Amino acid sequence: MSHFNRVVLLVVTRGFACRQRLLVGISAALMGACAPQHQAGVTPAQVPTLLAQVQAHPRDVAVRFRLAAALAAAGRCDTATTVARAGIALAPTNPLGSLVIGACQEQAGRYDLAVATYDEFAARYPNASGVGALRAKSQMALRAGAEANARAALTHEVELARGAPEPTRWPSSHW
Repeated sequence: MSHFNRVVLLVVTRGFACRQRLLVGISAALMGACAPQHQAGVTPAQVPTLLAQVQAHPRDVAVRFRLAAALAAAGRCDTATTVARAGIALAPTNPLGSLVIGACQEQAGRYDLAVATYDEFAARYPNASGVGALRAKSQMALRAGAEANARAALTHEVELARGAPEPTRWPSSHW
């Protein structure tokens, strides 16, 4: 691997980690901005309490989206997506459901699906509160996907460089 490729791989990897922290921060800030009656951050430890609240108040979309965000933070994205979709059914113009679903898609490395999720909401509800944040998340997911592809290409190049045998020279009598 050339020095240049090592530097590019290092920059891409470090940049990706910083952007992932930024995405989490933006999502937490949006949770606070769109649901001001609650604290901004959610943690996996809050899942049981939020689940009980959703069961007690099934039409409270703010609690439902907080539960979805807490499930996503706990790495339970299948359940988080289901809860977020139920919230979207109750409040389709609320961007939090799409944010949770997109974040889960990004966690799974499916940046293309995350971009589609964010862009679909923005196209369907261009004047909704918080749509600018979804547009920004779409751009960040697009860039994160490009970086993941670049890392994969560099890794593949390194593997090829390590495993590439020297070309065999045939004696001229074979031709």
